[in-house]
Amino acid sequence: YTDFEVSNESLLKQQLSKDEVIEISFDLKNMGSMQGSEVVQLYIRKNDEAQDNPIKILKAFERVFLAEGEKQRITLSVPTKELARYDPELGKFTVVTGSYDLMVGNSSTNFYFTKTLEIIE
Repeated sequence: YTDFEVSNESLLKQQLSKDEVIEISFDLKNMGSMQGSEVVQLYIRKNDEAQDNPIKILKAFERVFLAEGEKQRITLSVPTKELARYDPELGKFTVVTGSYDLMVGNSSTNFYFTKTLEIIE
């Protein structure tokens, strides 16, 4: 077993339209004394008061293998159209504009960091 450290977190763009791609990047370093792997996961949550919003949704993940002391730049990408929710009034899936939290970690309860972005028209 080994430990990992995350640094240099960045969100390519803080504001995106409905047809762009979310790109979040960070450095992952193996801090332990042996090789190991980590499954980095990106969860997304809509920031509003709607009752039907899921708490968070897994939208991207990647298993990363690193040697002892090795560091790698990781980028997780998600098209904004994947944030679409069904709108019964319109009878179709739509991307809701507004604020979203992007949470990166190794499980749904352990996050390295959170970034916020805005989806605009």
